[in-house]
Amino acid sequence: GEAGASLSGRALRLVDALVFAELLLTAIALPMGTMFGVTLLRESRLDVGYNYSDLVHVSLLGRRAGGPGTPRTRMPADLVRGTATIAGLQAVTDGGVDHATAAGAASARGRTERALGDSPRVGFSAGSLVRTLQVPLLAGRFPSAQEEATLAPVALLSKSAAQQLFEGESPLGRSVFIEPYGGVRTFLTVVGVVSDTRMDVLQRTDSWATVFTLMPRPDSMNGTLYLRMRNPTSARIEALRAELARAVPGVDVTNIATVESSLRNGLAQMRILALFFGAISSV
Repeated sequence: GEAGASLSGRALRLVDALVFAELLLTAIALPMGTMFGVTLLRESRLDVGYNYSDLVHVSLLGRRAGGPGTPRTRMPADLVRGTATIAGLQAVTDGGVDHATAAGAASARGRTERALGDSPRVGFSAGSLVRTLQVPLLAGRFPSAQEEATLAPVALLSKSAAQQLFEGESPLGRSVFIEPYGGVRTFLTVVGVVSDTRMDVLQRTDSWATVFTLMPRPDSMNGTLYLRMRNPTSARIEALRAELARAVPGVDVTNIATVESSLRNGLAQMRILALFFGAISSV
């Protein structure tokens, strides 16, 4: 009170503005810090649905045809075959999970069609993908070697996809379809159900619903490899980068890291944000 009596009206207005700003900052930072903290706890306890120990993720780009500034070439078709020649690898797949550039997947004829979530996903080369990731089988079976060789029209559903499309009924032997925009509707027979998988931190729950197919990835200038190897240390990872360049000519390795470190880094970013907003609130 004595200090206030000695301040001018302009100084008092400045003090009022600063106090209001502090309260407003706290009102913003406190719920933000709480939200990130709760999300961090929730994310760190969730099961990603596969064994990420000793699993390495590689991102690839087709090499530029004539040096800097020229167009990139498409990925080689024998990507896995070339990579499999590297010693010490236990499993290799060029399969992957992408958000569907399609109308989604739904149950087949004779039923009311039900679409998957807002962000349905399609798994490519699913036979080798689920085996390399070691995704648990919950019901049915994995595709046979013969089915994989002939790209048979069969599919695996994630647990969430099975629940959304068939509402508690067994999906085994039933049909689902995928339908690219402007493309032909492809019917697939469900042969098994696997765990939901999460490829990154903060993945939307509705995008866990996945239809795993035997179809290869569409031709592209970028690609993905999942490799399983014993004790993937930093030195071994860097050596693997050079080995990939020799084993698979025509591609550039843009990123290579263990899946475990990628998931851990995602959680670390959330931890930093939670601590940052919490510190502001405390001050």
